[in-house]
Amino acid sequence: MPKPFPFPLNIGTDICHSPRIFTILRQKRIARRFIKRVLTEEEIIENWHRIEGPLARWEKVARNRDLLISKGGLPIAKDRKSVDGHGEQAEELLMAESSVKGVSWKDIWKDVSNNNRNEQKEVGKELMEVARFMAGR
Repeated sequence: MPKPFPFPLNIGTDICHSPRIFTILRQKRIARRFIKRVLTEEEIIENWHRIEGPLARWEKVARNRDLLISKGGLPIAKDRKSVDGHGEQAEELLMAESSVKGVSWKDIWKDVSNNNRNEQKEVGKELMEVARFMAGR
């Protein structure tokens, strides 16, 4: 008697892997297209608040992370030269974090980097919840 497919599929079997969906949702270029392919229009409208918030926050955190990496790396830039000459965005990000006089740029850079890392963890948890929701669909 021939063996069946490696494992029998029954109705209700969840064949989606949440971490894989999480990885897809973290990719800015394809996340929204993936959501439109997996969920129906009604599900998207019904669960927009559940999906859009974490996606928008993740995009913001990823944009800030990419900016920090491109302007000197994480967690701390080696020297001021790694920030100088790389556009106004890095300087604005550094200055926006501190309104106190006498704080060094290294302190600000370290604080910005740590804040970004912490926010990545928080938003990552929210995005994983969206992945679990989508895996159950």
